[in-house]
Amino acid sequence: MQIDPQPPVSFDRLVRARFAGCVAYLLITPVFAVIGALAGSGVGLGASALLGGGDKIDGPLMLFFASLGFVLCIWVAVRDYRKRAWDRIVIHADRLEISRGGKPEAVAFDALDWIEGPSLAFMQQDEGLILGSPYHLKLKPRGGALLTLKNEEWPVREIGKALVERAVPAMVAKMTDRIEAGGSCEFRPANLMALRLLFLGTVCLALGGAMLVSWATTSRIEKRIKPLGFSLFLVVTGGMTIRAASRARGGVCLEMDGVRRRTSEPIIPWERISAMKTAAGETTLEIDGEQPIVLGMLVRNYEACVSMLRRRLGVKG
Repeated sequence: MQIDPQPPVSFDRLVRARFAGCVAYLLITPVFAVIGALAGSGVGLGASALLGGGDKIDGPLMLFFASLGFVLCIWVAVRDYRKRAWDRIVIHADRLEISRGGKPEAVAFDALDWIEGPSLAFMQQDEGLILGSPYHLKLKPRGGALLTLKNEEWPVREIGKALVERAVPAMVAKMTDRIEAGGSCEFRPANLMALRLLFLGTVCLALGGAMLVSWATTSRIEKRIKPLGFSLFLVVTGGMTIRAASRARGGVCLEMDGVRRRTSEPIIPWERISAMKTAAGETTLEIDGEQPIVLGMLVRNYEACVSMLRRRLGVKG
């Protein structure tokens, strides 16, 4: 009997995350539904005004749209909960399985479109840097729903390491075949991710800074009333989000004869790449006579890209 050289490893969603998630949805869903009902009643009132109806039309229309808004919000909440309700992930040598307590759903590694999240080098840093930051690991199967794993709910460090060891080689082999057949592989972050993170971080930082200034300039009695902790939370969150924006930049297109910054730009032969430098959160390609190409770790399929570049350039990992 043949023994699997890579026995499966399983990861369970953190118990506290399951409990907190259930409680949060139980508390938030009714409030969300009431807001939806109020919004729906407003839509109904506006529709009644456009139709020129009186009391006989106002009431039924408002009730209909309020009920529609209520039910729609509950449906959205339940759908969102089910999308995040996975409780176990099992990673095999050739596939991963995700389950909700019933029959697992299998996803072959060569059917993964992309993996997005912190690099393995970053995850191997001090644990406090990881657990103190809201990092996500995202996997997109071809034709399937996006799977998002948050580090406050899952052991993202261990899952990421297992994926680099098992999923990435299969993805690299498929990408290499595509390139050798005359195709290309492009590696980019999600659309406008850096801009979105930068905007969100700036807003949090500005709001938190304004609240801190307000707190510092008030009287001693008022300081006891104003929440200092929330201001500090906004400042720290803003700073970390802006920092994350720097890891969501860059991109490169790999081909048989070299690389391109973008598919529309001229190819840069492999011979012109003088060095490859890999840090915890980014990889830099030094190019003779040109600006370097910098890839942030939130580029989709970052680990696969780095692996292919190392192999082609003869750089040891």
